[in-house]
Amino acid sequence: MTESVADVVERLETLQPREGLDYFVESLETEVGEGLRGVFYGDFETRSYQVAYANPTVLDDYSSNDVEDIVDDIALEQLTARQQEKLYEPLGELEVTVRVFEGGINVMGWGTTEIPTVYVGLDGDTANIRPATRLLRALFSV
Repeated sequence: MTESVADVVERLETLQPREGLDYFVESLETEVGEGLRGVFYGDFETRSYQVAYANPTVLDDYSSNDVEDIVDDIALEQLTARQQEKLYEPLGELEVTVRVFEGGINVMGWGTTEIPTVYVGLDGDTANIRPATRLLRALFSV
């Protein structure tokens, strides 16, 4: 990473939430390059979410019904994240979950009121998990 996490956090502290998310996406693109498939954020339970970045070739792989099913799954995970925080209270707040599939990786960041959930889709390269989780934690630490 060209910038340290401390530098990213310092920069994020100067930005409004949406600007911070744009900076997060730019930093993630720099880190994982072609490995970045998509970044979506918002409250998936209420279907109030936005696309921050989407690789057009990846979008071609999913029908609109597939996207709706994925949003439902993220909304369900949003609900279970709160339950897991209760179950594992001594560990603190749940910050990030990672799902590794044969052909890709899904990373979810559980954040703030302004940006409650960030979904990051990555290719199957597990080396991309570390920068994605590091940047998500930086995004939510401000």
